Amino acid sequence: MTVQYSPPYQFLLGVSSPTGQLSFRGQIVLEQSTGVVARISISSQDVTDCNWLHSDLSGYILTWSRTNHGDRISDILHRKQTYDVHVIFDEMPPTNSSLWLSSIKL
Repeated sequence: MTVQYSPPYQFLLGVSSPTGQLSFRGQIVLEQSTGVVARISISSQDVTDCNWLHSDLSGYILTWSRTNHGDRISDILHRKQTYDVHVIFDEMPPTNSSLWLSSIKL
């Protein structure tokens, strides 16, 4: 993934036609050629709804609480830098899910 636009950055989960209780647990691992940049724990217990994904998706911010605890995703990711993104789930989200990086296009 190459970060194209400006911060603030957030990872989002988009779910098409959500049914029932959202339940998942895992982590996002960001790497560059120098090694692991960050390991970010994610969980359905720690998401915030968002309304800026496509109208056919329900959006959930995966990394907002991490930001609220002092670790800012914008301090980890940098514009025009490329990262390998690995998403590892101990408990899978719905099969109709997608991962998004939210940023600002100035």
